Amino acid sequence: MGGCHAGKATDPGSFTRAQCITDTINLGAIALRAGKKVDFDANLVKITNDEAANQLLTREYRAGWEV
Repeated sequence: MGGCHAGKATDPGSFTRAQCITDTINLGAIALRAGKKVDFDANLVKITNDEAANQLLTREYRAGWEV
């Protein structure tokens, strides 16, 4: 709230960078599961050097829970 009261546009706890941070954490988890460095192409939204690791970017949801 201090950022709002001081007239600042953003607060250090804002969600403006949340997707980038979350993506980085998720890619790190996939690299750990793959046991190696993964090369991620952000434009294609795809891991380019390991098809098995690329499959970890998505999941198949149970019936009724589709996105």
